[in-house]
Amino acid sequence: MRIRAVCIRTSLIFAVMIAGLVPGSVFAQGQNGTQRRELFENLLQSLIDSRMDGVQHQQPEQFYGPPVDRRPPAQDQETRRLVNNFSQEAIRLFDAISTDSRQNPSMRSLLNPTLEVQASATILGQLISQNSDWATVRQEFTTLDRNWRLLSHRLQSTISLSTPARNSVKAMDTINTQLSKIFDVSPQVDNREFLRLTDTLKSDLQSLLDDIAIELGHSQQARQLLVQGRLIEQQVRFMANAIEYQQSHEIAVAEFQKFHELWGPFASQLWPLNNRYLERSLQRIEKADRELHEILWIDIPVDNTQLSRLTTVLTADIETLFQTTTLRQLMDMQSRDTLLRSATELHGANQRLTESISQNRNLQQLQADFRIVDQKWRQLEASYSGCNQREILRLINTTDQTIVSIQQALQVGNVFDHDLAMQILASLENYGEHLQEAFSTKVLPKPQYNRQFSIQGLHTSQQFTAFARNIHYDLAAGSKPEDVRARCDTLVRGWNYLNGEYIHKLNGREREDLNRLSSQITPLIVQLQTMFEV
Repeated sequence: MRIRAVCIRTSLIFAVMIAGLVPGSVFAQGQNGTQRRELFENLLQSLIDSRMDGVQHQQPEQFYGPPVDRRPPAQDQETRRLVNNFSQEAIRLFDAISTDSRQNPSMRSLLNPTLEVQASATILGQLISQNSDWATVRQEFTTLDRNWRLLSHRLQSTISLSTPARNSVKAMDTINTQLSKIFDVSPQVDNREFLRLTDTLKSDLQSLLDDIAIELGHSQQARQLLVQGRLIEQQVRFMANAIEYQQSHEIAVAEFQKFHELWGPFASQLWPLNNRYLERSLQRIEKADRELHEILWIDIPVDNTQLSRLTTVLTADIETLFQTTTLRQLMDMQSRDTLLRSATELHGANQRLTESISQNRNLQQLQADFRIVDQKWRQLEASYSGCNQREILRLINTTDQTIVSIQQALQVGNVFDHDLAMQILASLENYGEHLQEAFSTKVLPKPQYNRQFSIQGLHTSQQFTAFARNIHYDLAAGSKPEDVRARCDTLVRGWNYLNGEYIHKLNGREREDLNRLSSQITPLIVQLQTMFEV
């Protein structure tokens, strides 16, 4: 009975938060400059706090260079000055990107990695001020260097980046080069992400080879393609092993280029076959390929031949969709007039994009043409919203994948990345389940904690998990960002409450265990907030 009363009380606490008695959402439309500054200062501090404990307790990796128990004293003052200048420039960069994102919402995706770089620079400065051992400081700079090089590459590839932002990028590149010499750190690849992408590439290649075997049968062409495909698959495996054991950016780039020398001619044989199963596998592989380009800081060239193929695939996708839609289904649609008008406009927009590609127009023009195609497709897609016919829904999904492939090939950012948002919410739900287990097994049985406190902490974890699950479900069901923005803000405030009122008040081993979960959750919470920043 006592436990039930405590649970009811905790539910009321969350209900009060949801009702808005906790300070109002900073993500409301029309927030002023002061609110925006306070918002991002709080986000930055959350990132710093979530990482600082881990940095101080982790075992530094052994590097070649200065001994771990000694630091170059003559460089301390210069290092401190450079890190401080880097941090100050990062603040100016963030302000510039935040301003740019109001004009171009797709740039909002750059806010979170910029905050992470700023947090890492702040932590580096704190470690230097605390006279931390050289290996720990150097390891933190290695993380900062790796994250900054990737962000710098992304920013320099962003056409719409403003002059103030570009000036900050240039200044931070200069400072980072100076710090790299002091710390004797060469360019580092994000090994974990690189290996994840090579695993994805191997899986997608295997699916492609299976599709070739099934779709082309026992033909001479199939045998030749399978031989070439297996060689490419082995090169991907070699590429992964090379970076796993040698961890060199130069080696990773060299092996990736060898993969490309094999992949280009191979893919060019498959696209003309106009087989939708092969095309889907090819699109998945090229998505992983673009992501590998990015983490290796390699510019992605605009491939007009590939773009022409994709617009041809889009035309075929739309024609198949209309051929599958029966006259009876069309007459039953409430928005059939909108559907027919959108279909005509989409065909015209796709033709204009195709013509621009054939005329080798510049990337900005191609992106502008694509945005019209995307807009018309979204209108057409919405016209089918009441349709439950399985084949039509499959074709809509297939066409949407082609649209995404063109978007990625043209390096057009998302205003809101639904897939990423759902991945973050799924991760928060999973971490919430682990928090519940930790409270149940490591906090609740301990007599040093007030039982009411332990039960409230457990129940608040359950509420946090359920809230993340509900938002995830609604996004998966097609809810728009504006429909869930307020609830995401409540989820964020719920996490701050859970973290501050319960996790931070634990002691000993259980605090260390739950802090590890907290350090994984907080960056995801910050990323979710920046996705909904307006």
